[in-house]
Order: sequence, then structure tokens, then C-alpha cells
Amino acid sequence: MADRLSAVLAKIVQKRKLFLFVVSVVYIATAVLVYFVINDKNYDVTPRAVRHLGILLRSAIQKDLNKLRHDPDNASVVSPSVDRVGTKRDEGYSCEVKTEHEDLLCDVTPPKFLPDFKNPCWRESGHPLQCLPYFQLIGVDKSGTTDLFYRLVRHPHVLSNRGYIGKETFWWAWKRYGLDLRQTVPHRNFQYYVNFFSEASANIGEVSDESGFHNLITGDGSPIDFWDFRGWKDIPQNAGLRDPRVLTPHLINHVNPNTKFILLLRNPIDRLYSDYFFLPIKRICSPESFHEAVSRSFGILSSCLHSNTLRHCLFDKDLHQHFNENARLNIGFYIVYLLEWLKVFPRRQFLILRFEDYINDIPKYVNRVYRFLGLAPVSLQQTAVLGIFSPIHENVTKKKVKARPMMNRTREILKDIYQPFNVELSNILKNEDFLWS
Repeated sequence: MADRLSAVLAKIVQKRKLFLFVVSVVYIATAVLVYFVINDKNYDVTPRAVRHLGILLRSAIQKDLNKLRHDPDNASVVSPSVDRVGTKRDEGYSCEVKTEHEDLLCDVTPPKFLPDFKNPCWRESGHPLQCLPYFQLIGVDKSGTTDLFYRLVRHPHVLSNRGYIGKETFWWAWKRYGLDLRQTVPHRNFQYYVNFFSEASANIGEVSDESGFHNLITGDGSPIDFWDFRGWKDIPQNAGLRDPRVLTPHLINHVNPNTKFILLLRNPIDRLYSDYFFLPIKRICSPESFHEAVSRSFGILSSCLHSNTLRHCLFDKDLHQHFNENARLNIGFYIVYLLEWLKVFPRRQFLILRFEDYINDIPKYVNRVYRFLGLAPVSLQQTAVLGIFSPIHENVTKKKVKARPMMNRTREILKDIYQPFNVELSNILKNEDFLWS
């Protein structure tokens, strides 16, 4: 009996060793492939490779899409109370993992907002009035967010913040994790974020209407918040997980559940070309170099998908840096990121517009945003005085202005990559304009 048991155990050990060996070989092979793709300047994309990547991408997203289709109106498709990540069932998350940095879900008590303020504001003993943004313009990069935010804060009831160009705080995606575009920075806590709105808070507290209601609002216009989730491993509730359960939407929901979100989405192909010239990385930019960068990013993503989920590949910190150095192909999978937000917030809290529509009729869409935010209409005379509809105000990329058009072969590759995702996006939004066909 003992001999038979020993033989069974020996077989189990051998199988386990074989399994670990196979996993190690796959991991090393993938790492080597990614390395050579990144460093091969002549790497190019074949039609067969495009078709193969398309199959991988479509299969990767179906699971998340199926979660949403049962509730098209999405009154909160997967609510935070259901999507549990720990044992603290009354609140839906665990506080068992301790780190040296602030745990937003466990260390920060959600503020109790004052009822006589339109903007989410609160008072604490020994502190002046403090506020969080009423709205967040969360995306997406190179899609007119600077222009739109400029016009929003020209409204007499909307205030800017103390962030970059009065718009971007970089806190939710970067500073709270000690991240920047390509380097590490000090970790910043929640109070650091609140301080971005200190001047706006003072103005909000001083202004009220005849009834005493404070109707001024402020906002955060950081487009990276929509898609840059690479800090997820530093969220304690994700400890030990291969793919995240808690992301930026969960954290925002914890402190400010009624936030209104605005999204400007651009044809992902044109967005990528503009972004390539915009990113502050020293390189010679041309249609040819862009094609090479797209090819390498394509190879990096393809290699990752052989042994990982799409979420893992798009949210991975190391791959994020490789995309930065080549072409940020990852940003254009809009539906993947939108699903993460719709798992937490109701669809009614989002206004999603196309950049192409906005730029062709700015007054129409600015007024639409005003209505979404519940702002008072502005007369034609006021718009002229306030400069709301002045010439386009955006971060124009000088290198892009001088560049030749994208190569047709590059555009065709990108069309094959993005189109299945545009289809799913248009289905979720029930608007065929988001096909960009």
C-alpha cells in the first residue's frame, strides 16, 4: 500500500514539474519575442498577423460585453456592492492588506456633502470649505479635451482647478501611485488631490443665489483617467491578483459617487497619429517612422495576448512604457475602458461625444455639455463677452501640422485592428456614428 501511494505521489510530482516547465518555456519564449519585436526596427505586420490578432482581440472582449448586454440601460451593471474583493461584506472590499501608502478605500472616509451646494463640498473642523469636482472630463487624449475644458470654465458658474493649465490634476491615474509619463514621483494622498480645488472651493463658498443655494461648480479635466490603469497593482484590494478587481472607477465611486463624466472620443486611427507626434519623446517623426512604431506596438500586443488577457495587456505597467516608446496603440480600444466605468457607474452619469462632431459645431455641443451639467443657458451677448465660442483653443502639435498624411498601408492595418472594437462601442452606445466607417 505504501509503495502504491509513493508511486502515485511521484507521478503527481512529475506532472507538476512538467507543468511548471511548460509554463516557464512559454513565459521565456514570450519575453524573448517581445524583446526582439521592440528592438527590431524593421519589424513589419503581415495580413495574416493582423487577422490572428483580430481573433485574439474579439475573443478577449466578449466576456465583458456579455456582462453588459443583460442590462442595456445599465442602472449600474455590476455594482460595487456585488463585485466583492474581500471579506468586509457590508462595504464590498477588504482592508486586510497594509502598505506604506494610503489605502483610499480604507483610510479615507467618504465626505458628507452639504445639501445647499450644487458642487460636492463639505466642512471639517479646523478646515475651510473643501470640494471635489462636480464633473470629470476623463478623455480621451488628443480629442479636443483642452478646447472643451477651456469653453466650460468660461461659463460664469464653472471654475477651473489648480492643476496643469487649470485643467489636469494627473492624480487618479498617476500621482497617487507615484507615477508620471515616464518616471516615478512622490506618492500623493487624497488631501493633495483635494487641495487642487482649494481656490475653487473658496469661490464656491462665497457665491450663492437669492435662496442661499451655492450653484458654482468645478471640474477635473485629466484625460488619462479614462484609460491609464497601470497603477492597479498598488491598490491593496488587488494584492495577489493577476488581473485587477478594483480600478479608478471604484475609487472615485467611493469618495464621489454622483460625479458626472464627459468623454470626447476621436476616430482611434487619427487619434493615434496625432498622439504619436504629440508625445514628448525625442524621435524623428514621419509617416514612415509612425508605420514602424505601429508595427512594433502591434507585435508587442500580439505577443502579450498569447498568454494573457486583454485587460492584463492594456493595464500592464511595463507594456505601457513600451507603447509610449513606440505608438500608444493601447489607448484606442475605447470599449475596453468604457466597460470598466460602466461596471461601476450608471450610463446616465456619462455624456459621450465624438470629437469630429464637436469640432464641426462647437456651439451646439458646448451647449449640450452645459445642459448635461445643469448649467444656466448663456445668452449670445454673454458668449461674446466671455469668449466661449472664440477660435479653437487646443494643444496643437507643431510636428503634426508639418507632417505628411499617414501612409495608406498603416491606416489599413489600424482599421483592421480597431474596427471590431468600434462596432462593439457603437452597439453599447446605440449610435452607428461611433463606427467611424
